[in-house]
Amino acid sequence: MSTIEDHRWALVTARQPGGFFLGVVTTGVFCRPGCPARTPLRRNVRFYDTAPEAAAAGFRPCLKCRPLGVDPAVETAVRLARAIEADPGARWSGPELAEAAGVGARSARARFEAALGLTPRAFRDAVRLRRYERALRDGEGATMAGLEAGYGGEAARHEGTRALGMTARAYAHGGAGEAISWCAAEGALGEMGLAASARGLCLLQFTDGEAPEARVRRAFPGAALSEAAPDAPLRGWAGLVERFLAGEGPRPDLPVDLRGTAFQARVWQALREVGAGETPTYAEVAARIGSPKASRAVGSANAKNPVAVVVPCHLVVASGGLGGYAGGPERKRALLALEARAAGRPSPRQAPDGGPQ
Repeated sequence: MSTIEDHRWALVTARQPGGFFLGVVTTGVFCRPGCPARTPLRRNVRFYDTAPEAAAAGFRPCLKCRPLGVDPAVETAVRLARAIEADPGARWSGPELAEAAGVGARSARARFEAALGLTPRAFRDAVRLRRYERALRDGEGATMAGLEAGYGGEAARHEGTRALGMTARAYAHGGAGEAISWCAAEGALGEMGLAASARGLCLLQFTDGEAPEARVRRAFPGAALSEAAPDAPLRGWAGLVERFLAGEGPRPDLPVDLRGTAFQARVWQALREVGAGETPTYAEVAARIGSPKASRAVGSANAKNPVAVVVPCHLVVASGGLGGYAGGPERKRALLALEARAAGRPSPRQAPDGGPQ
């Protein structure tokens, strides 16, 4: 079965343009699909919908295809991103930013956030995590991987492990040794695949024709998967999700096991705290987590949410319209209508592009 990633890879190999970006693990850069640089190996490529999403994963802009365009402020951001990637172990305080960017620290931060959608320090943390993951995959132990990634002390190295959501050993083997149960759910908006660890729900996604077990396997390639027993908690959770999607109950508040960067975790937690019937904008969510200029990075974190519906990324809307949603705009509209009904409010009025006003 052809997937979106297969289509995107075909465009990359044909050097055709496309509305997405690709990060190359071995070089640490992200490009447009028509980049004139040498075509990377497929296994080293990660696809992203937006440039801020690629930056939030720790990739810096390519100097050949210039995915952010050509602009003096963008050039400052690119220069600073290259410097941070070269030395992720540095603190990157004001004087360090000013020296690397060639402008004042305040201007350096502002230009960086405007171009990449996240702060220099958040980018540094993403670079560290990407390097930590790669070192673990290459067989390094947790201590050496932490040092290579730029984590300084013992406590700092543990930050990488916490962001992974599992031990370094388990991550190095694709989640090997971790027990994950899964089940399918047939909701009003399509079939879903659900998975749970010992800590809670770790995956809930619409499958769109893919087998639920295959979707879970793709997320946890080395874990010990087993189909949930009829009386397992996961089956009950699936039933609550189905009831909500059928308009027969509130959005379920379930235990979750969310795995992502520190910034993503902040966004996902903020989403769980959104009140019934609310539809905050990306900018409003950014303000709630104390990063008012990071609205684009909030959008990237939304796109990476592994637990749909329960972590309600569908509630976040663009200031002038519906905004994006991995499950598609029709599902987002339906979910917003369900939220409004559960809160006892009228369905959101639709803006000209179909988004809530």
